[in-house]
Amino acid sequence: MPGADFGTGPVSVVPPTFRLDGTLHGRAELIRELVRAARAQRGTHVVMHGLGGSGKTTAAARAGWRSGRPAPATP
Repeated sequence: MPGADFGTGPVSVVPPTFRLDGTLHGRAELIRELVRAARAQRGTHVVMHGLGGSGKTTAAARAGWRSGRPAPATP
């Protein structure tokens, strides 16, 4: 997978950031809100729910990628 780093570490799944170069239709406002929450740095938690395949994971990955903040370390 292009851009994937499979080195050792506490994360068991590599985020699919290499797939974020396409257009995500109908999620612009959601992604803006998620990026705003990520940049707020107030310990904000966001819960997304919906049917499987509706784009929750892709929207979260896109927002994380755009926020420019590193993922938190997992214990």
